Amino acid sequence: MRSMSAKRRRELAQRKKVRAIVLERAGNRCEWAPLIPELACGWLPDRTVLEIDELRGGAYRCTEWLDPERCVATCPAHHDHKSAAKREMLARWSA
Repeated sequence: MRSMSAKRRRELAQRKKVRAIVLERAGNRCEWAPLIPELACGWLPDRTVLEIDELRGGAYRCTEWLDPERCVATCPAHHDHKSAAKREMLARWSA
């Protein structure tokens, strides 16, 4: 397991703010659920912690993880689906 870089550690406070902004925008609900109705949402109020995911991730994660406009509140089920079918999910988000 890789350790966190000093730069990433310094950015954690800003990431926490991004997380709060994204969750407020989403109304503390999974933002992928309305876009992917064929997949049962795994979010349960008071039981499931929503994840904050970068739209593109990968090589872009280093720039997107601090941009609330490039992050999405998601339940674990939709996050897994997005990771498996990234191009399809990004096309739905853009539409």
